[in-house]
Amino acid sequence: MSKKGFPKPNPSTLEDFYKHVPAEVREEIKGQILKAYISDMDGFIEATQYIIAQLLCGNIAPDVANSAKGYMELLFTAVSAKLIHEREAKNATPSNVMARVADAQRRGRKMIPRYTVDVDEAGAVTTEATLVGREDT
Repeated sequence: MSKKGFPKPNPSTLEDFYKHVPAEVREEIKGQILKAYISDMDGFIEATQYIIAQLLCGNIAPDVANSAKGYMELLFTAVSAKLIHEREAKNATPSNVMARVADAQRRGRKMIPRYTVDVDEAGAVTTEATLVGREDT
């Protein structure tokens, strides 16, 4: 684990990722993630589906994707806090949203995603991600 509590990728796995996935593919993945509009659960699910699709296509190594899990959970918590705050008060400020993130973290709940992956006869991959519940940590 790193100092921030997020798992560090295995150095050899990360080296393999850089060695076997072309720089232009890595840049495309980075660009898609950076331009993703994640302001609600639909945006979060869409970004998650993109990462899963890239994982299944072999463009993201499983250990690298697993390393991103902590960041995705943080992003999910931030989106959840924003939505809760907006529902209660229509004028969410950054400090109020961050207070909600801290409160959500203290409550220590985890999302349980369900992923569906379909591959048709032509080899086209479609994915779907839904949240099916939460559990205490």
